[in-house]
Amino acid sequence: IFAAFDVELTLASANKEPLSTGFTVDWEILGGATDLVYNAVTLDDLFGCGVVANEFDQYAEVFVGGTVAGVVCIPLPSQDLDHPDTQLAMNMRGERVVFVADGATPAPVQIQARGQAAVSIGRGYDASVPVTFDVFGDADGSVWNLRLSPPRDITAEVLAANDFNDAPPEGVIFAGFDAEMTLASAGNEPLAAGFNLTWEILGGATSGVYDAGTIGDLFGCGSFSNQFDNYAQAFVGGTISGVVCLPLPAEDLGHPATRVAINLQGKRVLFVEGGETPPAAELSPNGGPPAAGRSAPLEQPIDLRWDVLGDAEGSVWTTTVGEWTDITDRVVSANSFNDVPPEGVIFAGFDVELSLVSAGNEPLSSGFNISWEILGGATLRVYDESSIIDIFGCGVFDGEFGRYDEVFVGGTLRGTVCVPLPVEDLDHPDTRIAMAFDEARVVFGPS
Repeated sequence: IFAAFDVELTLASANKEPLSTGFTVDWEILGGATDLVYNAVTLDDLFGCGVVANEFDQYAEVFVGGTVAGVVCIPLPSQDLDHPDTQLAMNMRGERVVFVADGATPAPVQIQARGQAAVSIGRGYDASVPVTFDVFGDADGSVWNLRLSPPRDITAEVLAANDFNDAPPEGVIFAGFDAEMTLASAGNEPLAAGFNLTWEILGGATSGVYDAGTIGDLFGCGSFSNQFDNYAQAFVGGTISGVVCLPLPAEDLGHPATRVAINLQGKRVLFVEGGETPPAAELSPNGGPPAAGRSAPLEQPIDLRWDVLGDAEGSVWTTTVGEWTDITDRVVSANSFNDVPPEGVIFAGFDVELSLVSAGNEPLSSGFNISWEILGGATLRVYDESSIIDIFGCGVFDGEFGRYDEVFVGGTLRGTVCVPLPVEDLDHPDTRIAMAFDEARVVFGPS
């Protein structure tokens, strides 16, 4: 059977906060009939009970005074369930605390004052302040100027944006705040916030830490306009902006101890009303779009060897990329279901011809091996078919490049690639086309 029990843990004191149970605690049932110990993985071919409503979250973090509660479920032989010797246990790296029906119930300890991490003054809202990324990977040491607004209740906006968005549970709101990040300096570019950064709200009333997946069965708030895109890429001087939305207990909104935090792989920077506002970091430009990879000329064929994973590894293609132009009218008129791009955005198109010269496997397609991008010289951002929020690609039109079309050696793939692009990037001298592989780019520009 799946045996479940309710758990509620309140952090009363700690040398460091916030904390989670994490891997410190393993929940167990000590079977009175079978004389065996059961945790989530004891019984063969089972790992836990699957998805359980209000499941206990071992990674939920709290400050002193905060509570983590939920249901723990463990697969258990049915004969153990009602046996008088069956017990629950909290295994802390080999040391068990055992719970039984008639066990001792000492008085709860007094909750200590909240630690410095919970009440410290952080950065201020509505000002551009520098934050250095101390993280693993390409973004390590990069400096971003961040501007965040105080959180506000955007529940009604989110629910009105999409019929498929679910309402939050009772007592929970969708809390949103504006985020604007400008890359000021970097050893590598372009960069995205990506997995380097987790957005959080630290609840002043509940003493909990809330990210997109902390509350119950919710992950984020759903789909709505102008969402912040963690995977949008920027060059030095480029800005990524949008609204971050996190499910939050209603009592935390407006509480004087509530904070917004950016969690940089375990290291937090806090934002709070009245916080410090040091001056923004000066921009230290690198090469920008023209220097984003190996240079190649437009309108001229070159042979490229694909360094990718899978069947196309080592294949050689003669590649010709044409100049980008505004093809908005062509796309919109091609199909009545094609949407007009948002204000300030055009559909930029360029012709591509790929001829397969040699391959260890055939037939081959471009597939997921490459991505076509336009590197904006004015906005200093990277754009592919999905980079501009609220629009995916350009629609359907004649002559579109078929990324999944296959050819044998000697065959040619050709067509027009279309990318939504801010209009100011169209004629900028630093704008480029990029053919992006997993770890590298080939950048096409004027010869």
